[in-house]
Amino acid sequence: MSGGENVNNPDARAAGVVASNDLKSVSNDEEGLLFFNHHEYLIDKYEPLTSSSGGPSLVINHFPNIHAAINSSTFASTRIVRIPRVYHTIESSDSVPQFSSYIPGREPASITLDTENEYIPFGRFDDNMFGQTSLTPLVPDLIGEDEYIEIITTINSYLLEAFNPYNLYNIIDSIFDFLTGGLLSMTMESLRWRSYSKRKLADLDKYIDQEINQKLFKNKDGLQLISPRSSGYLSVSIQFNVI
Repeated sequence: MSGGENVNNPDARAAGVVASNDLKSVSNDEEGLLFFNHHEYLIDKYEPLTSSSGGPSLVINHFPNIHAAINSSTFASTRIVRIPRVYHTIESSDSVPQFSSYIPGREPASITLDTENEYIPFGRFDDNMFGQTSLTPLVPDLIGEDEYIEIITTINSYLLEAFNPYNLYNIIDSIFDFLTGGLLSMTMESLRWRSYSKRKLADLDKYIDQEINQKLFKNKDGLQLISPRSSGYLSVSIQFNVI
């Protein structure tokens, strides 16, 4: 799928959500910039999987599972793909985290080959296998394309509700917090009553835990969606078993 199609275009996906929340969607088309996953990088020194020596660079696009204890079996047996945060889909992207809904490896500026439409390991680096393109082992091998887009779009929707500075509930919480010098927040915490923003973030964690990890990924060994809270809302990490 190309980046121009709506199904993979985060601008198109975000527009419907943003319009109902008084935030304008924005695009990077005017600047002429092309989006890519800034977490990936290239390496030239690696062990080829075939008898040939050397060749094209490997694209390093899955990483050690920093969300697991380094001495645990989970750390040894899993890797993570990082879905990057984007800053061009809404105006308040500095305060409202949003994540790329492009299929990993099919971003407009991703590294591609005309002969490859799926993830194909080409070499070994740091005891893990990688390919020559930006395609990952994640989609569509472990997660369907429609499933992936729905997951990221839903996450973005929850975050927009939680952090939208123009949301009426957030405005009311902020006004009362300002007028009470922060006492309202402290009182609410002591009474176990959370602000609208925190309630929405709790709903997001519930969605990830119950709807994704316990239901959608139930029969997919090792596959787990990790809350963006764990990365400070800089990325969405998806864990999978080492290939």
